[in-house]
Amino acid sequence: SRKCHETARRHGKSVVVMEPVKGGLLARLPQSAVDILKSLRPDMSIPSWGIRFAASLDGIITVLSGMSSLEQMRDNISYMKSFEPLGPEELSALDKVRAILAGFRSIPCTSCRYCVEVCPQAIPVPNILEALNINDMYGNNETARGRYRVAVMGRSSASDCLKCGRCEEACPQHIEIRSHLERAVNELA
Repeated sequence: SRKCHETARRHGKSVVVMEPVKGGLLARLPQSAVDILKSLRPDMSIPSWGIRFAASLDGIITVLSGMSSLEQMRDNISYMKSFEPLGPEELSALDKVRAILAGFRSIPCTSCRYCVEVCPQAIPVPNILEALNINDMYGNNETARGRYRVAVMGRSSASDCLKCGRCEEACPQHIEIRSHLERAVNELA
């Protein structure tokens, strides 16, 4: 995304940002990252940091943030109504959070579900990948296994994968879904 932004600005183009909270993934940070942000701005929601970061960049004309509840919409309005760009101290805090996240193995699934739409087994891939992320980012295998069980309850499981690759062809994030499904079988099933 950074390279796209830099290229657009180099050519004098304005930019519209989509998914500043990465489909909600950046709203669910590890506690160590949450602590950094909340110590600086306890009044701000975690998603607000991603949206304000994007809106603070040069040449941004619109930030499109997906919301799934009235509460999320009110939250977005609260800090965008009289927008305040991130200051140096806030940018420094985000650098610390970025370093924490870089230390975790994480699957960048945005739950678009394009993979599920083309899967001949209708495997709930985003739910399974979310369970893997919980296991990887929080080291909480018990919760991750529980999420996996709920994800596959009454549906196909990771072990039902035919390895056809249709999911990977449909994935806009270019995730190696088949290998993650194999890992889910070994770590969560």
